Amino acid sequence: MKTLRSLDNESRVLYVGSFSKVLGTGLRMGWLEADEEVIQKVRFCKQPMDMCAPVTSQYLVIEILRRGLFDNIRDKAIEAYKHKRDLMLEALDKYLPELTHTRPVAGMFVLLWLHENIDCFKFVDLLLEKYDVAVIPAAPFFIGDEGKNVIRLNFSLAPVNLIDEGVRRIAKLHRE
Repeated sequence: MKTLRSLDNESRVLYVGSFSKVLGTGLRMGWLEADEEVIQKVRFCKQPMDMCAPVTSQYLVIEILRRGLFDNIRDKAIEAYKHKRDLMLEALDKYLPELTHTRPVAGMFVLLWLHENIDCFKFVDLLLEKYDVAVIPAAPFFIGDEGKNVIRLNFSLAPVNLIDEGVRRIAKLHRE
């Protein structure tokens, strides 16, 4: 698949990526493809924020890239995330067929619209307290009151064997 940056003939597009979702969620390293002038400005702004990415992380990433391991690791991660996404979508269709949810083609979250009268903040608190399932209120990702009944489900961190049960518990609380 071509990137938007590869189609840019005027150096207007910035291409930003991260190693964190592929090599490890705690690995806060990424890259930027841009015009040199933009890179210098970003570097100038970034340096006082964190002084430098951790040296160990930098060595780990550069070694993976030098040895040509990244593409294989990335492809395995994509397959694993796709499998988890599909399991979550199947569980949502099975346990909550009356509700609307997204079917992501990228990213690691599914948005689930609860019934209109349900407050997502109260729902997520009760879900964690009563059923030991952690999800995130999606309202902060909307403008105004649009997302007041929407929750954000992450499939990337969930163990494969717990996805179905987690969605079943969400459905149980939703019916209560």
